[in-house]
Amino acid sequence: MAEGGLIVVTPGAEANGLAAMVADLVRQNLAAHPDRLADLARLDLWLGLRAPDIEVELTLVFAGGRLTVVDGVLPRAEATVTATSEAVLELSLLRVGRSGLPIVWDAAGRKVLRRLVSGELRLRGLGAAGRLLRVVRLLSAAA
Repeated sequence: MAEGGLIVVTPGAEANGLAAMVADLVRQNLAAHPDRLADLARLDLWLGLRAPDIEVELTLVFAGGRLTVVDGVLPRAEATVTATSEAVLELSLLRVGRSGLPIVWDAAGRKVLRRLVSGELRLRGLGAAGRLLRVVRLLSAAA
């Protein structure tokens, strides 16, 4: 199945480098791990993403088995991740265990945990935590 039609970057977000990078990362991960298409199909979440260090914001809209990337954090976002652009990219290094939970005892997991504890990586909307785990799985380039 072609992943290109499942992931859309809206015209307003095309100039947003982080938006393009996240969309490409998900495309590549779906191509490398087709089993993750089930995660995309089950996701119904509007996730805001803020990278203040590069003054970029976007919303990842997961609905109907598709990902639409929109420039700016939309008011409807149920959860928001605020982090440096480097910390956002580090999320792609997290490995996900068979349980569906991120593996936090390796170097990449410990780094993300340190960023959470230090406040460099902040999550708002933990009511969406279960769905956020699916997002981590879609972002994870690790096997």
